[in-house]
Amino acid sequence: MRITTQMLDASMKRAGFDFTRASLLDYVKKQNNSGLLSSVGSSALDKYSSLYNNSVNKTSSVHSKNNEKIEKAADELTKTSGKFLDTKNNIFDKEDNSKEIYDEVNNLVDHYNSTLDSLRKSSSPLNAYYYQMLKGAADESASSLKEAGITIDSKGVLSVDKDMLEKCDKDTLNKIFGSDSKFTNKMYFISQRVSDNAGANLSSTTGQYSSAGDYYSSYRSKFDLFR
Repeated sequence: MRITTQMLDASMKRAGFDFTRASLLDYVKKQNNSGLLSSVGSSALDKYSSLYNNSVNKTSSVHSKNNEKIEKAADELTKTSGKFLDTKNNIFDKEDNSKEIYDEVNNLVDHYNSTLDSLRKSSSPLNAYYYQMLKGAADESASSLKEAGITIDSKGVLSVDKDMLEKCDKDTLNKIFGSDSKFTNKMYFISQRVSDNAGANLSSTTGQYSSAGDYYSSYRSKFDLFR
């Protein structure tokens, strides 16, 4: 399924997001109160980045592996949530496919958990922001998810009671996970953002660490995605 800007915008609106560049920057500022961007002025960044880049190449391979894991998990979450949102070939419009729906709900939960876990293990403030968004989406839908036998723990991890899930009829599951579901729309929208960010990190890893200041220029430029 081809993902377009229009699809993402529509998903964002259905999910009720006010996803602005300002909200992202506000979060990152809070997360960095004791970090580099708040503890030193812009005039000091070049000096710091020169020292930083002397050692950062040693961990670039670790960053690459982490971003690969994040991108893969987020891509799977995008694909699975997209199956519930696809208006042309919607999973709920098919006949006698209850097992397929149950399987896809389980897949959605698994890919959500994998994405959440990979974001939680990341040291990136931007990924921490996405972690909070993903967890928040599940928290907001806790009551409706519970109708399908899905519960959430304090870390945001979802668990499925398969017996309870399979007692749900198609109409109930369509209400919880279908095209009008805020939960599913948020999964789709956030996972695409997560994947895009991880992919950008992977493609620029070598270049952004090659000279003093490049890391922070790249870091700041990521916020342009939300303009």
